[in-house]
Amino acid sequence: MKQTNNAIKFLMAQYRAIFQNAYFKGLATAAVVTMGLAAGQAQAADFSSNPLAGTAEITWDNKVVAADTSLSGSGEKQWNAPLKVTNQGSDNQNYKIAANGGDLTLTGSGSLTIETTDASHGISLESAAAGALTVDISAINVKAGLLDIKGNASKAATVVADEITIGAKPADPVGRATPVEAKIVLNAATDKFKAELGDINSSVKLYEHGTIEFNGSGADFAILNGNLDGSNGGTLSFTGNGTVKAYSTEAIKANITVAAGKTASLKLGDNEAGKKTISLGEGSNITLNGGSSVGKLEVASGTILDLDPSVVIEGAAADKGTLSVANGATLKAGATQIKSFLEAASNKGILNLAGTWELQGTGAD
Repeated sequence: MKQTNNAIKFLMAQYRAIFQNAYFKGLATAAVVTMGLAAGQAQAADFSSNPLAGTAEITWDNKVVAADTSLSGSGEKQWNAPLKVTNQGSDNQNYKIAANGGDLTLTGSGSLTIETTDASHGISLESAAAGALTVDISAINVKAGLLDIKGNASKAATVVADEITIGAKPADPVGRATPVEAKIVLNAATDKFKAELGDINSSVKLYEHGTIEFNGSGADFAILNGNLDGSNGGTLSFTGNGTVKAYSTEAIKANITVAAGKTASLKLGDNEAGKKTISLGEGSNITLNGGSSVGKLEVASGTILDLDPSVVIEGAAADKGTLSVANGATLKAGATQIKSFLEAASNKGILNLAGTWELQGTGAD
């Protein structure tokens, strides 16, 4: 009897997967009319018939699937499907995949692509009071719109992929007169949980019009891991506190901005040998906002921050933006570069140097 029940469940799951795929691709016939009546209404589903387990492409298109659709549950589940989130505008809610009733782990060969029409809309991946969320898939590509990785209550949200891409590759056509920004937000607004993206083996490509935003209550609660090699033109934005453990073996073009009163920590010392350096190349900028509360960039022990002499370090809004180099850390930078930061006509910066300053360039550069 158990085998018969299992067989029935399996066939029903396959039926749902085939039906859903046909619906999403516009291939179903009369049945679509029935399901289409639900478009524009909130749709909440669990993983009893996991739509992500198969390998057929799934599209969450606001023109077809209600924009506040959610998928939630607990346990260990498969994510093998390519999931695309598209056609969300400023008047839509975000889609959501969340833990519910216990820890939720989603693993497999699947992927997530986001291409919406509004930078603040897309999909959230969330933990819950009763459960952590762990996602480990093959690829994440945020072409336009939002991926919000959100830790809630006392549980963490950890999202890992082999390939993580944010923004438009330099060779790709933007496709619209005004590009829609692409953003991944690491949301950990209290000190009881964390939001984490990538692991040491993740390839993280940050391109023009792409941002990774850190919004942690403390630096250790919003964390980026991986290899940044190949990044060209994006921004690491610390509107809250956060930590970068991601490294680069070559110079990358990327901007770092730190809001007043917030801390950006470069903490690569725990990485394996050869993965302790982040190198910012030509075209990169570091902006440390200051004033009554100070925006800080901290280079932690064991970390090497390697700056091309052309990289501008500045305080954008007021005095006292701070660059701190801890004991055991190394800053590679030019003398003129640091002098310009410390002695700017306005918005003078502060350098707290307990570690090593290795001069770049020749002479006093």
